[in-house]
Amino acid sequence: MPSLPQSVDVADPLPALSPDNCQYVSMAPSAKLESGNWVSLFEPPSDYAHDTALLLCETAADRWVTWIPDFGEIELCLRQFCPLQ
Repeated sequence: MPSLPQSVDVADPLPALSPDNCQYVSMAPSAKLESGNWVSLFEPPSDYAHDTALLLCETAADRWVTWIPDFGEIELCLRQFCPLQ
């Protein structure tokens, strides 16, 4: 029986999230972002923070200042959250 390789080198398909490499995530046309809307976070900023955030204000075409319960305010790019349906 042939042996399987112990590890495989695979390039990371997505770059690490940071404000410098924020990219758009495609959304349905009906998913409009507005101040006061709640969004779901793909990765909360800490183990104790909620996984949802309240949109406060848009700072750029791809960035929003948000408020996360048990964390506080933080600026996020569109790649870090999605609208709640």
